[in-house]
This record gives sequence, structure tokens and C-alpha cells, in this order.
Amino acid sequence: MHESLDEGATITNGVVLFFLLQEVNKNLEFLLLATDGLWDVVSNQRAVDIVRTLLVKKATPEEAAGELVKEANRQGTRDNIAALVLVLQPLPLPPKKVPPRRNPNSRLRLAPRSELRVEGSSQNL
Repeated sequence: MHESLDEGATITNGVVLFFLLQEVNKNLEFLLLATDGLWDVVSNQRAVDIVRTLLVKKATPEEAAGELVKEANRQGTRDNIAALVLVLQPLPLPPKKVPPRRNPNSRLRLAPRSELRVEGSSQNL
């Protein structure tokens, strides 16, 4: 027995989904599909934050989906959980952390080259 949910989606002894993304926003990075076992205990924003953080760190979509399942279990879900992450475009790398610049007024001062000595030697550089 199967039941048509919508154009292109059917149920056959469980759930089988088929859909066509006709128009995708160019800013859409990934698609997250999950069962209510996840959504009952994890907010939409929390799920997106988990997936995006992992994908930026170069985790696979499977690893990101697995982490969502673990998070739902940690939150005490009592329902079955399934999650699927589809990456639609590469995510940008996080910005590199640039070390702070030294304060020009600090007490650190560089010695002139003529004052530098090789350790254990009386030789000037």
C-alpha cells in the first residue's frame, strides 16, 4: 500500500520522500531533514548551529547528522530519530584569528644590530 503525500512524495511501508528543488536560494548552504524525535527536543536554530559549526570544521554531512542524533539523545528524546544533511554549496572557512598587535608604547625594545651578541661568544652580529 502506498499513499501520495504530494507531487513526487510517497509512503510505502515507512516513509520514502522524493522531492525536486526547483528553485534554490543561492544563500542556502545545506538542507536538514529530521524526524520529530529530533525536533521534539532540539530547536531549529540549535540544529542549524550544530550542523553549520561541524561543516565549517570540515566534518562530513554524515558526521553532522550523527551529531544531531547524539544531541537529541542527550536531550532525552523518547522518539525514534533520523537526520539527513545535504550540503548544497561549500561553506566558507571561519575567519583566521590574527594575533593581537603589540602595543607600540610597550616597554619591549629591540636592540640595535650592533648590540646583539651570539650566546657564548664575544662576537657582535
